[in-house]
Amino acid sequence: MRRYWDLSNEERAALSREDVEALCRVEAMEKGVTKPPIVEEVSEEPPEMRTRTLFRPNYHNEYGSTSACDVAFETKEQLDAFVALRPVHVERAWEIECNIAHPISAEAEVVTIANDAASALEARKAWSKAKRVAAEQKQKYEKEKRAYDEAVESVWSDWREQGRHAFEVERAREKWTEYVGMCDGNERIALGFFLKIHSDGEFVAEVLGVEKHKALTQPIENPTESVSAS
Repeated sequence: MRRYWDLSNEERAALSREDVEALCRVEAMEKGVTKPPIVEEVSEEPPEMRTRTLFRPNYHNEYGSTSACDVAFETKEQLDAFVALRPVHVERAWEIECNIAHPISAEAEVVTIANDAASALEARKAWSKAKRVAAEQKQKYEKEKRAYDEAVESVWSDWREQGRHAFEVERAREKWTEYVGMCDGNERIALGFFLKIHSDGEFVAEVLGVEKHKALTQPIENPTESVSAS
C-alpha cells in the first residue's frame, strides 16, 4: 500500500493534485474516516405545473374599494355575457342584520389556475419532501466532510510546503548557474558570492548536491588564486 509519508521530499513535491487526493484517501482510511459523496442538489424552484388563465369579474363594495368575485370564465366574451345579465354579489351586512347586493362589473381580472390541482399538490409535496431530505443529507455531508478534511490536512499542508521548497531550490539552482558563469566557471569563487544570499548550509548543499558542496567547502592546500568574493 502506497502511503504519502513513505515518499521522499522530492517525490512528494513531484506529486500532482490527483496523486495527493488518492493518497489522502489512504490516509483517511488509516484514520477510520471516509470521504462522503457529494449530495445532489434540489432545485430551489418548485416544480412547474400546467396552468390556464381565466377572467374573473369584480364588484365595488360599500367601502369604495374593488373586490373579486368567486366566479370566473374561460373567455372575456363569456364574462361580458354574464355581466349583461346584471348579476349582483350578495353579502351579509351585520350592521343592519340584512343581506346587501353589489352590482358586478365588467372590469375583468385575469387569474391563473392549475389545470390539475391534485397532481400539482402531489408534485409540490414531493418537492418539499426532497428539499427536506436534501437539507438533512447536506448537514450530514458537511459534518463528515469536516472530519475528512481534518484527517488529511497534514498531507495537503506538507505537499504545499514541499512544492514551495522545490520551487525555491530550483530558483536557487538557476542563480547558482548564473553566478558560476559570471565567475568564468570558477565554482569556488561563485560559492563565495552564493553564500551571501543563501547562508543555510543544508539548503546550499541541497542546491549544489552534497558531494559538490563538500568538495567546494574543503580548504585547498596550495591555492593558486587569491580572488576574494567578500
